[in-house]
Formats: sequence, structure tokens, C-alpha cells
Amino acid sequence: MLKAHIEYLANRFRSRPLIAAVSSVLFFRGGAAALAFLSNALVARWLGPDAFAPFAILFAVMMVVSGFAGPPLDMSLVRFAARYIADDRDDSRPYFRFVFQVKCWAGALTLLAGLILARPLTRMLIESSASAEGVISPPPPAGMFLAFAGGVIITFWSFAQAYYQAHQQFVKYGRFELTSSLMRLIAVAVLLVAGTHSVMVMFGGYVAALFTVMAAGWLSLPRGLLRVDIPQGVGRSFLQFAKWVMLAGFFTTLVQRLDILLLGHFGVARDHIGNYGAAVSLALLGDLFVLTVLHVMLPRASQIKTAAEMVRFLKRFWLPSLLASAAMASGVLFAEPLARLAFGSAFVLTGHLFAILFAGAVTSLAAAPAVAAVFALGAPRVVAVLEGVRLIASLALGLWAAPRYGVVGMAWTMSAVRGTIALLTYVAAHYELRRIRAAESMTM
Repeated sequence: MLKAHIEYLANRFRSRPLIAAVSSVLFFRGGAAALAFLSNALVARWLGPDAFAPFAILFAVMMVVSGFAGPPLDMSLVRFAARYIADDRDDSRPYFRFVFQVKCWAGALTLLAGLILARPLTRMLIESSASAEGVISPPPPAGMFLAFAGGVIITFWSFAQAYYQAHQQFVKYGRFELTSSLMRLIAVAVLLVAGTHSVMVMFGGYVAALFTVMAAGWLSLPRGLLRVDIPQGVGRSFLQFAKWVMLAGFFTTLVQRLDILLLGHFGVARDHIGNYGAAVSLALLGDLFVLTVLHVMLPRASQIKTAAEMVRFLKRFWLPSLLASAAMASGVLFAEPLARLAFGSAFVLTGHLFAILFAGAVTSLAAAPAVAAVFALGAPRVVAVLEGVRLIASLALGLWAAPRYGVVGMAWTMSAVRGTIALLTYVAAHYELRRIRAAESMTM
């Protein structure tokens, strides 16, 4: 019934396909974000700021691991596959099989790395932080390996999502987000009823929920999707493009969780890290909207072939993105009451930190059309360079700010660098446009 209602609304907006696509994805992602946020809030309230800190660090490690072989490969897959999909044919399957093989190798290497690095990373990121209460034991190294395993699970789950994104089946694409968050909430609810206060068990519930959704997602894919031959040259052409995307994804993944990892490394008080982790959970609501807009734009931007088409694309979407950013910025006004309502009075710093971090998401939304256009034009090296600059700047400033100004200094560092990179993305798009025009003039 709910699916039919959404598809009906999408058909009503057929003359405005972008609005229909964004609306359908946002409907599911909005519900998913609400459920995911509720899960995080329940865990944070139950554990308290002190115990929530190692949970947030494990979650950060899991997301870093998932980012290495997840979004970069998936975005490249969508970019290639969308060009071979039409109403009367689908020649994209060789690319899906090739990416699946790459993910299998990457997953095996990741699990091996998790076995080797579990103990030293636990000592460096979790045991270095002081517990304000002095009685909370950090999770064992097995928790760190579980974070690596969770990251691998996410990469295969996102592979199934990429299929529906490439085929612009955004209702099915959005359902993955909702199902994942619902399963996570169910796992948390069961553990709360059981009365567990173990960080390890709570985090294990998160990973188990992800595994369930991954299995369901694979069962929903068409049979025979991977039973195709890979023509000669497919892997070479894909990796020629994806190497820059993977490099950019490596930088992006590290910088997105660099703040929590640095705070843990410098031994910032564990309750402060818990407050920061809660603020990150709130700020992710803004990131979710940014990613939704970017993912919906990507298949359409992949059709850009000339400078004129790029200009039309940017002119069409820059004003809506700017207006959406302005509307999104109003959320800062509700930062303090929202944080108190969600996490309780124990998280005294969360509202202030959330307001700072949310400003970075606002500026990123304004740059979404430029990122989509530059990426889809086959110039991911530009995005890789920008993300590399962002990582270097965040690391340099974070190394200076974290031990001196703690969580507040880290929040300002991440938001300021992110806003600067958003502005530079439009500058990069302008220079890429000039390069394309020059190339076109030489062929005339």
C-alpha cells in the first residue's frame, strides 16, 4: 500500500522527474534517518556519554572501512552502468560482475587487516581516552575486528543499492535505507529490553542488523545478474576512471571520521567524545539530505557530454541547491533543544557541537551540482585533488586543535574546512568547463 502510494506520487510528477526522484528517495531516507537517529539516541541515553565514546569510535572505524571499497566503487559503477541502460536493453551487467569481484578481493584483504590491526587500534583509539567515571572498561580488540567486518558488510549491501540507483528505481533504492534503520532499531530495542550495558554487545547488534539487510538486498536482485562474461577491456576502462574516484573516496572517508579518531588518539575525556559522537549523529541528518540530492543527480549528470550540456545542468540546479541550503541552515536555531530532547541533560555539549558541524553540511549542499557535474564528466581527479586538500587541511588543523581546544576546536576545524572545499568545488567546475570548451574548439 505504501509502495503504491509513493509510485503514484512519482507518476504525478513525471513532468518534473528530478522532483519525483528526490521526493521518493527523501521519503524513505527521511524515515530511515529518523529510525537511525532514534537508535543512536537510545544507545547514547542508555550507555551515557562516557560509555558512548568507545561505541562512537567503533562506529567511526566501521564507516571508514566501508568507505574504502564502498561508495567509490558504487559511484563509479553507477556512472558506467547508467550509460548502458535503456528502456529496451541492459548491457550493464558485465560492470556489475567486475565490481563484485573487486569487492570480494577488497573484503578479504580488509578482514585480514582487521585481524592484524585490531589490538593496536584499540589501544591507540579507545584505551587512550580517560573514563570520567573510572569504572567503564573499554571493549576488547574483538570489537575493533567486528568494526572491520561491519564495514565489509556495508560494501556488499551498497552494491545491491547501486543496481537500483543505476536503473533509476529510486523507490527500491530508498527502501534499503529504511529497512536497514528499522532492523537496527529492532536490534537495539531487543538489547535494551534484555538490560545489557555492554558496548560490545550493542555494537554487535548494529552489525547483525546490517548483515540481515545485506542478505535481503542480495535476494532482491535479478537472478543471473552476475552470470555474464566480462568482455575484454571492461575492467581496464572501469579502473582507469575509478582509480581517481577511489582515491577521492579514500580521502573523503578518512576526513569524515578523522575528528573522532583524533579525539580518541589524543586522549580527550571520554565523556566529551561521547558528546561529540552524539553531535555527529545529529549532523548526519544533514549529510543524508546532501547525499540524497547528489545520488539522484548523478545518473542525470552522467548524460553530460559537452560544455553546453554542463552549463545547462549547472544553471538548472545551482539555484534550487542554494535555496535548499538556506532552508537547511535554519536547523541551527533548533540545535540546543533538539540535542536535549534526543540525548537528555547528560549530553551538555552536544547541541553546541551539532550547530557547528551542521554548518558544514549546509555549504556542501550548495556545491552538490558542481560535484555531480565534474564527477560525471569523467574528471574525478578534480574531486580527488579537492578531497586530498580537505584531508590534509583537516589533519593539519585537527592535530593542532584537538589537543588544545578539544571537541569544540575539532568541530570548528571540520566545519570550516568543509565549507572552504565546497566553494573551491565551484571554482574547479569553472576551470573544468574552460578545459572542455578549449578541447571542443580544437576539434572543430
